[in-house]
Amino acid sequence: EELAKKRADLIALNIVGARDGSAHVDYTVNAITGFPMVTGPAGHDGPVNAVAPPWDLATAYAGAMAILAAERHRRMTGQGQRIVLPLQDMALAATSALGYIGEAVVNEVDRPRFGNEIFGTFGRDFRTKDGRFVMICIFSDRHVDALASAGGFASAFRKIEAESGVDLKTDAGRWNARERLCTVIEPWVAARTAADVGAALKQAGALWAPYQTFRELAADKDAVRDNPLFTVLDQPGIGRYPVAASPLQFGAVPRRPPRIAPTLGQHTDEILSAILGLPDHEIARLHDEKVVGGPR
Repeated sequence: EELAKKRADLIALNIVGARDGSAHVDYTVNAITGFPMVTGPAGHDGPVNAVAPPWDLATAYAGAMAILAAERHRRMTGQGQRIVLPLQDMALAATSALGYIGEAVVNEVDRPRFGNEIFGTFGRDFRTKDGRFVMICIFSDRHVDALASAGGFASAFRKIEAESGVDLKTDAGRWNARERLCTVIEPWVAARTAADVGAALKQAGALWAPYQTFRELAADKDAVRDNPLFTVLDQPGIGRYPVAASPLQFGAVPRRPPRIAPTLGQHTDEILSAILGLPDHEIARLHDEKVVGGPR
């Protein structure tokens, strides 16, 4: 508020835990959304937390978008504004948009756990002959045909449709027939190595992906090593490793590669001089009085 008195065009983003000002982090926000009670193996008793922080990520992107929207408003009106973005409300808005709140109210039921199955269509993990895992999904007519081609399942799929009275080209049909689909797909995957399964699925254009560890991901040629998104940086004090740039690809400007993270205080003098316009003797005084610090 004090800064806005001096600059009416100031844009400020304030990310808070909850709208009432109480403290929250991703994990406490996630606890109230209902997701921990549907995450995890079928039949599991108790919550399962998310490993990745989805609400932190969503809030960061929403915050960036909000600043851009406010900047556009300022260019049109000359007016700045304060933006408040509660982490909890971000999670609640996403949970609502995905239909989970509406489903609970309208159907008056809590969705049960389905493990790694994709609710409402077909998708699940399968174990290969060599102990690896692959995720196989069906989201469209084309995916049904591609999977049938990869494994030679066409006649088996037609039999499922005839005997179960379902249409595998629909989400509901696939969901209702998921157990029978698994009895067809599971032995085919289990009899082959991950490489053979992957080659067949890829050639047919099926919707699938291998499960990987973080180390396997880092060594993945397509995803990381040969991906122009990544640059190998030598970060002082840490070592050499691949670092991702922005995933956005703009047609008008080239993507900037990632840069080594600055050390604490590395740009202090540059900011004080070039941006704030302080003379050298004033910067020296701030250092002497321990108001600012240099690189550590």
